[in-house]
Amino acid sequence: MISYLRLLVICMFCFALHAQTPQSLELVAFNLQDLIGGHEVNEKDLPNDDYIIHFWATWCAECIKQEDSMTLLAKKYPIVGVLVRDMIEDDHDWITTQLHPYTFLLNDDKGRFSKKMNVAYLPTTLKVSKGKIIQSVVGEIKNVEDF
Repeated sequence: MISYLRLLVICMFCFALHAQTPQSLELVAFNLQDLIGGHEVNEKDLPNDDYIIHFWATWCAECIKQEDSMTLLAKKYPIVGVLVRDMIEDDHDWITTQLHPYTFLLNDDKGRFSKKMNVAYLPTTLKVSKGKIIQSVVGEIKNVEDF
């Protein structure tokens, strides 16, 4: 009986992960502050061709490890970084002065945009083409060549 219960819990966990995957969603409307340029950015300001949206936070150790992958991906695609529920006041100087690969670095301080995009875990990296998400990775990007 216990093994059936374990199997049920594992299946429920896998279903929950699948339900939260942003794959094949359309990009939702948003209006967020760009921490690099200091102005508001919305979905119409993003590139028309393929680009990457990377949801992360400075408090997320796994996210910080992804910076090298983002730098490599930036050689192929524009990257839109989205800081999720981060304390910008504490890290603003560090965030804006570091060398980073982002075309935009958006402040999703309340987590509303990431929630609308079904991002449940950080880091989450999405490849967007013509307003549609065509690929998503939750956690570590093991091979940037797959993007």
